[in-house]
Amino acid sequence: STRPQTLAYPLTDSPIGLLAWIYEKLHDWSDNYPWTDEEILTWVSIYYFSTAGPGAAGRIYYEVTHSKEYEEVLKWNGRVKLGLAHNPKDLDVFPRLWSRTLGNAMYEAVNESGGHFYATEKPELLVRDLRRMFKDGLKGV
Repeated sequence: STRPQTLAYPLTDSPIGLLAWIYEKLHDWSDNYPWTDEEILTWVSIYYFSTAGPGAAGRIYYEVTHSKEYEEVLKWNGRVKLGLAHNPKDLDVFPRLWSRTLGNAMYEAVNESGGHFYATEKPELLVRDLRRMFKDGLKGV
């Protein structure tokens, strides 16, 4: 979005509008995960009742991508150890080689399913990935 505050006003003004907006993201950005009413309402509540308000999510994406440091973030950083999980229904699915250009990939998983909300959709795979990545305490890193 080029003007995230424009979206923030109606999302703050209308809880039903916020519900529709969040539900669309949960539906479209996941890999056929069966969201329960409680999970959906929890997401809506977190956005609606947070101190920053529903517009905060849009602002952070805008601010990050429009900052002077954004291009620096995308450059190789050998000091940062990366764990990569490739999920077929994520927002952006890049070639694996591209991800490795950001830093030292200590661990990499290519999953057969999963989307943007990986931690909720496939918690068992996230736990597997974290255990494998940190099993040796990152020795030799």
